[in-house]
Amino acid sequence: MKIVALRAAHLDDLYAIYCQVTANVAHCRFAPSRAHFHATLTQPAQPATQIFVAEEQTTALGFAALLNHDEATISGLFVQDEAAGQALLDACLLQARARNVQQLLAFASNHNVCPVPSYNAGWDGLSDRMSLPSRLLARNGFSPYHRELHLACAAPLYPPTPTRATAPIKLIEQTAAENHHTLVAVIEDQEVGNCEYSTLADLSDDPDAARWGYIGGLYASPAFRRQGIARQLLTTALDHLYRQGCTGCWLTTAADNWEAQPLYLALGFEVVDSSASFRKTGMVA
Repeated sequence: MKIVALRAAHLDDLYAIYCQVTANVAHCRFAPSRAHFHATLTQPAQPATQIFVAEEQTTALGFAALLNHDEATISGLFVQDEAAGQALLDACLLQARARNVQQLLAFASNHNVCPVPSYNAGWDGLSDRMSLPSRLLARNGFSPYHRELHLACAAPLYPPTPTRATAPIKLIEQTAAENHHTLVAVIEDQEVGNCEYSTLADLSDDPDAARWGYIGGLYASPAFRRQGIARQLLTTALDHLYRQGCTGCWLTTAADNWEAQPLYLALGFEVVDSSASFRKTGMVA
């Protein structure tokens, strides 16, 4: 086995591995097409991404992605074989040490860093359904530093009935880009909350991705909480997605975000997965 740079001949094998590894990950349900996968892995959205491939003779056994950006991070490790996974992890560690990286993240708590954009609906944490990479990271001195919950709301509970806040808010819809919307809650020209939402169509070209929504963010100003503002923002966004043809919606939230979780659960969201982000400090040669 050897570690080599990505070649076009690897792409079909790597696509099959990615689909098999993520098959039981709820937020990877809408895998990209083969062509979309090929394009995104060949030209990652993050240009500082380096792709390593574990190869046995001419067969690809898996791949890792190392992003050398603001914070160095292993942004992907998709493999079915433990030996291949260790070899890929060794290659990432060797490269990080050569660049004098003092802290290396793995599956960082970010959005849209993984070279496969549809992975975990754009959230980069390592799904708990993927036990092999987490085992390898732990054995190599990585420790979790963040945990995220993955939730979904679907029929018959979707969409929940829109509600109104007790505060006299006005909702303003903004469109930052195609398929990306923000609802802004305003009281007397003061923004007191917002909700970002979209469909999954920009992450995957699976035809069903356009029929599932994603909540990118939900916020209510601390001084205006407990007045139903977040609930009105979220239920309105979910209703907008439903009117666009969505049959369900996903979101993620930090595992210690105790304030938000009761709202999501009350509206019919269920925890379908969780993920962890890792880091290795005190890197030495």
